[in-house]
Amino acid sequence: MDIKAVNVSKNIGNEVVLRNVSFDVNRGDVFALVGPNGAGKTTIIRIILNLYSCTSGEVFVDGISVNDRKYDRVRNRIGFVLDNIGLFKDLNAWENIEFFDRIYNPDASWQDRNSRITKLLKTVDLYSKKDDAIAFFSRGMKQRLALARALINDPELLILDEPSRGLDVEGRLMLKDFVSDMKKKDCTVFVNSHDLTGLQVMCTKLAFIDHGVILDSGSYAELRERFGGNSYSVKIKKPGKWMDDLKTCSFVIWHSVNETEVVVSLKQDYSDFPEWLRQNDASISELTKIDRDLEDIYKKVIAGGRNVEGA
Repeated sequence: MDIKAVNVSKNIGNEVVLRNVSFDVNRGDVFALVGPNGAGKTTIIRIILNLYSCTSGEVFVDGISVNDRKYDRVRNRIGFVLDNIGLFKDLNAWENIEFFDRIYNPDASWQDRNSRITKLLKTVDLYSKKDDAIAFFSRGMKQRLALARALINDPELLILDEPSRGLDVEGRLMLKDFVSDMKKKDCTVFVNSHDLTGLQVMCTKLAFIDHGVILDSGSYAELRERFGGNSYSVKIKKPGKWMDDLKTCSFVIWHSVNETEVVVSLKQDYSDFPEWLRQNDASISELTKIDRDLEDIYKKVIAGGRNVEGA
């Protein structure tokens, strides 16, 4: 399935939660929506699932508007894990999965249902706990069970809201394999997560959001090309005119300036930055070339967006 958001805005009371959000997710993508708490990530997921309506704009899944009556048939092919998990605490692990299996597969034989539930519980390493009441499960175990439940309808689109929350190291590795397997099946995965290290490995495309605004998007390679590679950290000994001059230089792609440090990304073919600092009498204590992973790219994109907002 593909997803297309077109100029989506959402107000809740007097608060503007989303502002003209647009993005495209292609079939088979592992798409990550990345941003701080309160950025609007979960709101977007709820709009995709038609749990919230847009104040303006529109979202399409597989070419069907989420507001269209036909969307109910589309939604039956979507699996999801929301932040509140949504399991029944009075049921055991098997019964939780069986409840949803009966909804999605009402005419299934006992043999098919038994086989499907067994396979899913083994996939998330919970088969040995199948008869245990989930009231005594850890957050990570509940998260695993929710992942199993999300697959009960063999989804073509899987939506994961903070799927790594509460997972231990083994659980995070399982999640990585889980997403990789879904991608091999050409299932589209839409994930909202703070686990940037995991996303860096899994995702084919990312979008950064803050204060309800999409700041940038692209593949990890594209983002690294724009925000990484030829980057420097400059420790400031004494502020000077050079700091303002640097912002307008043609070789600068991105910059962040505070009282003690300048972080700057330069065009890939530019190699004379130390000489430029010398010629412009920059009073610095340290110059370090840095290589950016996704966590650092995140900091740069979010900080850059806030600099623009405050300009």
